[in-house]
Amino acid sequence: MSKHILIKDIFEDKIQKQTYTELCFEETSKKSMIVSSKTNFKYDDVCNSLKTSDTIFLFDKQIDFVEFKDVNSDRLGNRKFISELRLKVIESYVTLYNFLNDNSLEISKDELSELTLNYYFVFNREKLLSKPTLLNAFSALQGKWTKHYSRFYKNISFMDNETFIKKYKI
Repeated sequence: MSKHILIKDIFEDKIQKQTYTELCFEETSKKSMIVSSKTNFKYDDVCNSLKTSDTIFLFDKQIDFVEFKDVNSDRLGNRKFISELRLKVIESYVTLYNFLNDNSLEISKDELSELTLNYYFVFNREKLLSKPTLLNAFSALQGKWTKHYSRFYKNISFMDNETFIKKYKI
């Protein structure tokens, strides 16, 4: 049995699921950028003390971490905010490693690195339409972070909520 299937089985047994409406709910705006009754794992439950992604998709051949950010474009130029996003990338990986080893799947850091892992940041399209220059900023961050964190992730990418809905058939 593949490691991906074993990991999915552990998550099915240990981690609660929430609707996408709940997973991407923003406390500050009291809104959700996705309205859907479909569910997925609440990755924040894996470790509440670290900054991790909101959810995780476990496929037969890849694992996708997803962080929803319903923020306005002004925050994307903020260095502290960008640092928080980078921290989520690293701490999601570390949390997965610790969670699996704590739940009877002894996996080395090298074995975890060999899995196909991706990290996606999902932003609210409506809040970014008026700022087309942000696409260039996203593109630059994607390239830089994918290269910088290539030991951990195959791809780090930014997408809008509409693209996410289509990609994952939400």
